[in-house]
Amino acid sequence: MWRTSSSPPLEIDGSTISPILDVQVYDIDYEHPNIASVISQMHAKGIKVICYVPTGDAEDYRSDYSKFAGHVGGNIDGWPGEKWININDPAVRPLLAARFQTCKNNGADAIEPDEIEAYSNNPGFAATYNDQLVFNKWVADTVHGLGMSVMQKGDSEQAKDLEPWFDGMIQEECYQYGFCADVMPYINAGKAVFLAEYQTPSASQCADAKAKGFSLIIKNLGLDAWRQTC
Repeated sequence: MWRTSSSPPLEIDGSTISPILDVQVYDIDYEHPNIASVISQMHAKGIKVICYVPTGDAEDYRSDYSKFAGHVGGNIDGWPGEKWININDPAVRPLLAARFQTCKNNGADAIEPDEIEAYSNNPGFAATYNDQLVFNKWVADTVHGLGMSVMQKGDSEQAKDLEPWFDGMIQEECYQYGFCADVMPYINAGKAVFLAEYQTPSASQCADAKAKGFSLIIKNLGLDAWRQTC
């Protein structure tokens, strides 16, 4: 479990990682170039690595996109070229498990499963609150079965129900849109909460993050090298 008492600065990087910054946790894409070498270099510096995995959606630029044909809901998830995966289709589970295994094989310490909130986003297939819980718990159990940690990404409305299954939480823009209270089940359980904001928080919001034990980073939406902390 990732504890709030030592919640480290988190660096999210979608670009070429050079140099490796003096932080305690990196969050990098599972198809990042030379990922195994990069993770090895990070581990040599004592840095933990979270592996970003699109889990609830299929992105047409991914190397395994064709395998998800026939298993998507039809509606885009808000980004061009990305569609919701039908979480009730059992055929998607081994495909996603293979992505998690890729992270394991490359040495990552944890998984960030993204887009695990189809039920509340008009995905193009029938999905209930409970359907999402069942799927998200399967995600957590599958990652734990690989001997890795797993962070709940988004889906803050289900944080209370999912906290026992996940080792911490990653949330975007909760200060910008005013729902940071949703992540408190993880803080109350002594687990780490990593926040990313794409607009600079106010001084009071930064103070609030520090008081609650959140680890907060400000990034550009494109996830280039620029970063700022409170």
